[in-house]
Amino acid sequence: MKIEYELVKPDPGSSMRLLHQKVAPSAFVWQYHFHPELELICVVDGGGVRHVGHNMSRYEDGDLILIGSNLPHSGFGLNASDPHEEILIQLPEQVLTTMAANLVEFEAWNNLLERAAYGISFHGRTYGQVKTMMMELPSLPVQDRLIAVFRIFQVLTLSTEYELLNDTVIPSKKLIGAKDRLQKIFTYIEDHYTEEIQIKEVAGLVGLTISSFSAYFKRTTSVSFSTFVNNFRIQKACFLLVNGKNVSETCYACGYNSLSYFTRTFKGIHGKSPREYQRDITRLHSQ
Repeated sequence: MKIEYELVKPDPGSSMRLLHQKVAPSAFVWQYHFHPELELICVVDGGGVRHVGHNMSRYEDGDLILIGSNLPHSGFGLNASDPHEEILIQLPEQVLTTMAANLVEFEAWNNLLERAAYGISFHGRTYGQVKTMMMELPSLPVQDRLIAVFRIFQVLTLSTEYELLNDTVIPSKKLIGAKDRLQKIFTYIEDHYTEEIQIKEVAGLVGLTISSFSAYFKRTTSVSFSTFVNNFRIQKACFLLVNGKNVSETCYACGYNSLSYFTRTFKGIHGKSPREYQRDITRLHSQ
């Protein structure tokens, strides 16, 4: 797993980057990255895993996320439905802040941009309306796209159908300074989540004592190491359940050696048991 600064290049003749892709989930890797541009990403259909800031969660039946400047995140195609279709906009934040600072009609955008620092998930009618608007963007002349994007941001600004994905902001400077260590830690989790993970071994991997490691990880990522590992495992479990594995198989395949603890952890994250989750997803896919 890599942690990288992404250099975003706007499309020719444009102030922003627009990308519409439909690819196999196997093309995606767990790559944690950040960039100063705002990113609005719409997953057209299906489910997958989102990792925004320290929030790692599963989405179903599409997704619409606004990611603030320098908020670290990974691609949304990880463990996704096949094929994975998404359309995204990457836009310099100053384009919107300049509008908000100089035109009273757009002052409310400031509030949206403040919330975007935490990552915003939109749902309901907002998701449907914005998805339609975003799907129309590639067919527009380049010079008309920015105006259409302003309309999209106006819809998002007025919407009450949203939730914040994080309760704290991860400063990009902190992430940059911790890049090498975090990369080793995340890669270890990715390679060993099916096994029992000993915190002593992970701490030694980055040259820290257990107590120093625990404090360092919490300070850098805003969550404890055990919480992060459980979130990672449970999202892997969701993927297995969606793809027909039974609860017992899923439990042990994701590194848990106690079915009751797995069920309790899963319910703590998703608000329902693994069996209930699998039942609800099956119903959703059969509609």
